[in-house]
Amino acid sequence: MARRELTVVTSTMGGSLLDPSSSSTGGLMFTNNGRSFLGITNAASSGGRRLVIGAAQLVDGDSLEVADRSIILGLACSSEDWEAILGPFRPSIYNQLSGTDVGKLYLDMATTASSEADYTPLTAAQSSELTFWVVTAP
Repeated sequence: MARRELTVVTSTMGGSLLDPSSSSTGGLMFTNNGRSFLGITNAASSGGRRLVIGAAQLVDGDSLEVADRSIILGLACSSEDWEAILGPFRPSIYNQLSGTDVGKLYLDMATTASSEADYTPLTAAQSSELTFWVVTAP
């Protein structure tokens, strides 16, 4: 399944209307300029969720991969969803270096029961409980 691309909204002094998008079982991506922030809302009240931010940088003569960043998302409580803002993301570490997605940052979601070595993607129902938005400084 193809990644869904998130719309990046540029902030203004007068305010900007966010463009939230639900998660996708195929993962997400957005154009990252190094001044972008990712907003996350988790409506799930049980069963952990993990966000994996793909690192594309190679170091030490292009033979050593930088590890992906893995973040455990909090659970919603009875009265409100869990929300967070992450970023900015350094393009030299997180942006795709080749192919049709050059300059894009990849996001994947998994269960918290899965380890880094045993990645268990979310089901469509689990993915629908997550909402994302991206805003960038001009």
